Amino acid sequence: MRALRLVFVLLVLSATPAFASVVSGLSIEQMVGRADCVVQGTVLSASANWTPDHRRILTQVRVRVDEPLAGTPEKEITIVIPGGTVGELAQMVVGGPTFSVGEQTVVFLRRRSPAVYGVLELSHGKFTLQENMALRATGGLARQASQAALEDRLKVSELKSRIQRARGAPGHP
Repeated sequence: MRALRLVFVLLVLSATPAFASVVSGLSIEQMVGRADCVVQGTVLSASANWTPDHRRILTQVRVRVDEPLAGTPEKEITIVIPGGTVGELAQMVVGGPTFSVGEQTVVFLRRRSPAVYGVLELSHGKFTLQENMALRATGGLARQASQAALEDRLKVSELKSRIQRARGAPGHP
């Protein structure tokens, strides 16, 4: 009995919490179908603020649209993402997208109001462009679709081609 108690205590002490956000892991083509627009753009600024009720922090990311890939976005848009840092207090959404000033990105977006968007499927809906590669950082995401990881690293030309082909499907702008 004592050995069983010791095993139980060791199991409890060795357990680490698992933090993840769950998304469906849509394919690029499926995301084009659900997005209001898809843009290639440059991050101009990012600033975090409290919501009016002072319960959550939201980060507003200003992006210059360098190339609209689907839909009809404005030339400059604001992407609102949950979490951020205000003063010494930070709130984080596991699996949420992050942006850096100057970053080149392709983002699948849902319109919230004119020129204001949210990212579709958290960080699953954002690619960072580095040289000729489109990279998706999905740390903290649990994706239900098993093939989704195969799309985390694509040539920029392949990503754009797939978006354009999906746009040509019936029902896509």
